[in-house]
Amino acid sequence: MQEINALIKNRKKYGGLVLNDFSRDEQGQPVVKMEKEREDGKKRRQYYNLSFISTESLAASRVVTVWQSHQKNGEEVIWKGVSPMVAQMFLGKPVAGYVLMLDLNESYEVNGNLVEKMTLYVPTEEDEESVIRAAFEQAELIQKEVKTGI
Repeated sequence: MQEINALIKNRKKYGGLVLNDFSRDEQGQPVVKMEKEREDGKKRRQYYNLSFISTESLAASRVVTVWQSHQKNGEEVIWKGVSPMVAQMFLGKPVAGYVLMLDLNESYEVNGNLVEKMTLYVPTEEDEESVIRAAFEQAELIQKEVKTGI
């Protein structure tokens, strides 16, 4: 965690999350998209977006993409997280987790853009480090952790 903390100047947590919206069509039905053909031969997964907002700060919002999970070596896919149909039932209702807003210690170039802040959705306090690490790895601010079988 030390290398991660060295990149962060300030962090603010905003709880009181509400499911604000999700991808919907004109009739209010969930819009579910399909990923592109996979090079690894696994079955294509579906996904959709959820939008959370904090009642503690209206500026603290985050869109989260929910993906299906692979089963049986990629031959099948299921909704392990919230399915689009279940998400409809939680619209406007409180949800677990918090929005974490990070001020970085300097500007970093990510995909041709200068980034000074990051906003993340953290489902539980225990997930905070892994959520930050994954975001920093994706932005290539840190190297991906290699896990060994030792």
